[in-house]
Amino acid sequence: MPPDPLPPDMQEVLRLEAEAWRLHAHDVDAATAHYEFACTLVRELIVAEPHRPDHWYQLGSMLYSLGEWYLEAGDYESATIALDGAEAAYSRQGETETSELVADVVLRRARVHAAAARPLSAIVDAQYAALSALDADWPIESSARVLAHVGRVQLMIGGDPNLAAAAADWSVRAYLSTFRTTETPALDSAHTIALRVAANVSQVVHSAAGREDMARAAHKLVMATGGTIECPGSEYIRANQPTLARVLAAADHGGLPATFTASSPEDGILVPAMRCHSQPCPGLAKTLAQLQIGVPNRDQVLLGLEAHAIFAAASQDGVPGTPAQTGDFGTAWAAVAVNFGQRMFEQDELTAAADAAAWLNGIIGQLVPRALVDPEIHGIVLDCLNWQRRIHDATGDVKAAAQVNRTITTLADPVP
Repeated sequence: MPPDPLPPDMQEVLRLEAEAWRLHAHDVDAATAHYEFACTLVRELIVAEPHRPDHWYQLGSMLYSLGEWYLEAGDYESATIALDGAEAAYSRQGETETSELVADVVLRRARVHAAAARPLSAIVDAQYAALSALDADWPIESSARVLAHVGRVQLMIGGDPNLAAAAADWSVRAYLSTFRTTETPALDSAHTIALRVAANVSQVVHSAAGREDMARAAHKLVMATGGTIECPGSEYIRANQPTLARVLAAADHGGLPATFTASSPEDGILVPAMRCHSQPCPGLAKTLAQLQIGVPNRDQVLLGLEAHAIFAAASQDGVPGTPAQTGDFGTAWAAVAVNFGQRMFEQDELTAAADAAAWLNGIIGQLVPRALVDPEIHGIVLDCLNWQRRIHDATGDVKAAAQVNRTITTLADPVP
């Protein structure tokens, strides 16, 4: 028997979707409008039949594409909203069924955050995508595609160049393992783009570090896959983007494990959380936070980025030592966010400062109950809130500033 015909509303969704893709090549605004309307229709279908998985998958897929279109147009706020919606739609179906789809959405959002100059959000999303992609059940080409972009995101946001190159090199090796030569492989466009991204990241980082043989090999792939792309150059990296190993060598790092002082991409650490042996290690992140005292601002930024990523991974994994369980680590994470945001503010990087202020919402939210009974945490939380309010005032975010003021009022009475 032939399959049942699609309901008229779903037929209209698919018609709008096809028309949007047809328009996208020459009229992005019209294409986006068609796609937005199609998403509205799918949401109406979900309201009518909330238990239909196909409706949720359709919405997730469309919002994922819409996020990329907004990214291409430079509308980062709309891109973030669309991708948040895609993640929520896919996540309703269960981790086993949608883990790869969710990781793809989170990776795309990491690219949005990087383009929008939101380093703290970018590193957390890129790290989540990378750790997901290393699952043994993933197809190797899918893992390679994700890690290529993870490398570029880390490079764009001022992360450790060694981690960026390690992720990119992992991607290149994975792609090359699937064919016999380094000529352009018979890959679809998404994988060809990813291989080009990985080769570019590998080339500039290895060149900056003086690893010329590796840089030359990567350059051949760059030329074979379409040429250079926009990313920090080797001279910029050499002058402005230190590795964590270099930062720690100049500081009294108190015997951090070798995974923290890895001096080359060959050490196999692809994102900050992988510096921890078995699980995210907020105690070692706290050590990185403490090392921020007395080092140059540039080094403080990298230490803060790394510490924040590890704290966030611990929070996502529910590891003891996150703000929900341990006030000490919560205050350390808050201090990292404030210090990172202040360094960004001093460099007129207001979007990055606002990103740090946004992260404080969740961190402080976990600390407020303790602040009501603990004078020390009370003072720390008020200091963070006052800094947060100054950032919101500077960026003109009246609504966020008002919300912070309400929290300050809640804490205004002295702790007995």
